[in-house]
Amino acid sequence: MEEAAEKAKAMQAAVSNHKLVSRGSGDDYGSISLSIGIALFDQVEYMPQLTQRAEKVLGEAVSRGGRRILSEREL
Repeated sequence: MEEAAEKAKAMQAAVSNHKLVSRGSGDDYGSISLSIGIALFDQVEYMPQLTQRAEKVLGEAVSRGGRRILSEREL
């Protein structure tokens, strides 16, 4: 889980360093905010179960505020 959190932090940093700019007009729309939910595959479940748990964690990360990384252990 710690390795996943470190990779999530790296992704979050890479994404947040980019600005959204319109190619046509040049309008600046600001930066990207990324929340990430981490769930571990336990090797006895089916993919829909893992996806459901990951979506639950992501939903909680988003509800706690932007740019948050949350694992299911933290729920």
